[in-house]
Parts: sequence; C-alpha cells; structure tokens
Amino acid sequence: MRKRSPIPAWLHRLLGQIQGLHLTKNEDNTLTITLSGDSRRRTFEVVPIPVLSKEKAAEFIKGREPFATDPVRAPLVATRQLAEQTRELLRKSGISWAEELTGVCHLTGRGLLIDTRIRDDSERKDRSAVQAKLRARSGLVVESILTFFRHEPILIKTIAARAKVSPTLAFRVLWRLSRLNLLEVHGSGPNRYWKLNEAGGILDLWAAEEEPPKRVTNLYVWSRSPQDLLQKLPELDRLDRKWAVGGTAAANVYAPTLSGDPEPAVWVDARLPAKEIASALGGEVVDKGSNLRIWQSGDNLPLNMATVAPKGTVPENASNVRLVSPARAYIEAATDGGRGPDVAQNLRERILSS
Repeated sequence: MRKRSPIPAWLHRLLGQIQGLHLTKNEDNTLTITLSGDSRRRTFEVVPIPVLSKEKAAEFIKGREPFATDPVRAPLVATRQLAEQTRELLRKSGISWAEELTGVCHLTGRGLLIDTRIRDDSERKDRSAVQAKLRARSGLVVESILTFFRHEPILIKTIAARAKVSPTLAFRVLWRLSRLNLLEVHGSGPNRYWKLNEAGGILDLWAAEEEPPKRVTNLYVWSRSPQDLLQKLPELDRLDRKWAVGGTAAANVYAPTLSGDPEPAVWVDARLPAKEIASALGGEVVDKGSNLRIWQSGDNLPLNMATVAPKGTVPENASNVRLVSPARAYIEAATDGGRGPDVAQNLRERILSS
C-alpha cells in the first residue's frame, strides 16, 4: 500500500473553522469528517497538489474513476488556489477541494455538501511571503519559458539572458516552479537544466500573481469601427516609444473568438503623458464613453516581448500593429471582464497544443 502524503497543517486549520464540522486526523493520513447531529463518518484521502490546472484536473479525475464507488478513497484536494474553470470541473465531477490562499472550500459526499469561502487571513500564510512571486521581473521569466522554451531545455544563463533578468532571480523562479512540479529538474551543479512539465499550471499561477497595470487611462478616439481604431494605433510610432495591444483584444487576434472586435487595451511607455498619447491618435482623455484603454507601468516590462501581429491576423493596412506575447495576452484576458475569459480559454488551448 502506497504511503499517503501528510495532511497540510493549513488544511486542518481551515476546515476547523466551519461551524458544525468535526475533524479526525487518522494515522494513515486520511481525514474523517462528521457533522453535528449526524453520526455518519466520511473519510477523505487528502491529496496535496500545490498547483492544479484544468488539464491536470481532468487527468486526475480520469485516474480516480476506478475508485469512484469507494467511499474510503474519496479524494480531498489540498491546493494553493484554483482558476474558476478548474473549480467548475471538480465540482461537476464530485471532487472535494480546499484552497489555502483563497479560503475556498468545497466538500461533497454522502449527505454532505459544503461550498463556502472562509475569510481568515491572520490564520493563513501571508501571500506576500511567497518567494519569487510571478510578477514584474519574475513574470518575465515564465513569459520567456512559455514563449521560447516550451520544448527546449532551460539553462540559467539562457533564460536569464532571454528574460533580461539576473541569473539569481531566474534561479529562484525556476527553483520555485520545480518545487511545485511545474518544471522538471535534470542534472546537477553546472550541468543542471530544467524542462517544462506543466504549462497550464504555470499559466494559472502567473495569472493569479501578476499585478494589473499601475495606471489606466480611458481615451475616446474617433473611428468608424473597432477595426478602423486598430488601424490608427501605428500612429503611436511617431512618439518614438514602445507600445503594444494587450488584454482581450490581443488574445482575440491570436485566437479569433468574438464576432466583433473588443475595446482595445494598449500598453504604452510609462514616460508618455496620456494627453500626448491621445493627441497622437486624434483623440482625447475621457471619464465616460471611452473606446480605448491605455495601460502603463513604470517598468514597461509588459512591452519587453511585444511583437508585430502575425501576418493575416489584422487588416493589411494595420500590419504594423504590435501585440504582447500570446502567454501575456492569455493572463490579461483571463482576468479581464466581459468575454475576456472565453477568449482566453481559446488562446490557452492554442498555446498548450503548440
């Protein structure tokens, strides 16, 4: 019989805050749950999976099918944080889970259904304590992995040079991802290298940890149509500063999903004043009625891997339109409003199948 993983301390603490729920930690690292006024005992096999993507969740569910009727082996996934689509997949499949960072808890079994979010940040690990969180320059490391090293070995020197970060930072990010089983480690010492193990998990983790734009400015630029607005964007080249379409608009170029073009969000060099950007496009800064969002961050990092839109994805007279990388477009669309998550899902499938 295989040895079960120890039950994380945070899980016992989290579930202990649910009123009327009584926990018993067993010697074989299973967890028995009873409810006040109900003598039935429900035993769960705790399965720690720090990062669980939708794709890995589907594999996990398929692997549990032979034990679906065995109540002793009912799984309880203990994870850091799940994307909403992964939650929905587990919920439909009758799988229980708990999230350390969000407090989301879904327990299901015979006569048991608990679906709640527990708020107690003082009891849970402070999110800011996570080392090498995937944001800012650390985000560039995973952007480089997903853009250039999908099927190639990853060396410290090459990834650091490609992401334009220090070897020390690159190592911290790679080490963290390998501990989360998202990268595989091969060799040791100067011969050590990494290989991508779970691109979907890295996308989810990056989307959850990357910071939004530091500054958002709404513009109104007169145009006959969203396509016409897209064709005007290369006018920004006159300002001699970097820019690139991001968010749902970029994701929809890489993976056409929507019948109409979404309102563009454009990353622009943070040194440019909003009024100067508006003037270059023949528009104005507005509080309401905008049709263009300008995103800016002091470090301009989202622009580091921007590229000209692939041929055939935009109108010929807009051939100089620049886009953020597909991976960055995904994480921005996934956390955007409206139809952003739908577009992101289509782009995700393309990224993972490439």
